[in-house]
Amino acid sequence: MSYRKTITEIARRLPHRSRREVAEVLDVLRDLWLAELVQPCKTVALFDLGTLSIEVQELQTAGAVRQTLQDKLGDEYPDLIQRIYGRFRPSAVLRRMLGERYQEEFDE
Repeated sequence: MSYRKTITEIARRLPHRSRREVAEVLDVLRDLWLAELVQPCKTVALFDLGTLSIEVQELQTAGAVRQTLQDKLGDEYPDLIQRIYGRFRPSAVLRRMLGERYQEEFDE
């Protein structure tokens, strides 16, 4: 679901709130989550959906990665690179709902 569609749906469900007010709340929420996720070993609880964390690893360049960097950058490639990835851990509620949905599809 896109940012705009989210705003539209929330504003539709909360008719006493304008789209602009909804957007302001979502923007504050995004800023709070960004500030949390850039901190080491921090997670954001996404209500009944699960948790999100961002991990950064420093990796030694070797093999195919080193060759690719040499091809692109010449001899000025870094010995260490950062790998940044997000990890989402679904909640029990989300797991149960997904299981039910896929079980229904399997039964059909």
